[in-house]
Amino acid sequence: GDSTILDYMIENAPHINFTFDTYWAQYGGVSVLEYIKKLTERIGCVHLKDYRIEAQITDGKVTSTFPTFAPVGYGNINFKVIIPEMIKAGTKYFLVEQDNAADLPDPLGEVRLSVEYLKREF
Repeated sequence: GDSTILDYMIENAPHINFTFDTYWAQYGGVSVLEYIKKLTERIGCVHLKDYRIEAQITDGKVTSTFPTFAPVGYGNINFKVIIPEMIKAGTKYFLVEQDNAADLPDPLGEVRLSVEYLKREF
């Protein structure tokens, strides 16, 4: 129909709680804030992941763009608005996650950037 599987679950399975993932919600094209409100009292924990667009450059020209993971606070997700809304919605646990960190030269440095951002801002 004209509903997503997630919306179907939200509407038809009221006893299911969700682990919300900020990156994948953004990647899927939904409003993160809208889904936080839909899931009030049903998201006890959240995976905080940031989302940014990178460019592939060939011969000095952008040949393609693609989404990728970023340390929390270093992408385009507005955590200054989202985290307070999650707290209001009943979220208790905030898990820092960056799916590609193990592929980068300093995985724990990526995590450190996220944690430092969260400590500084919240």
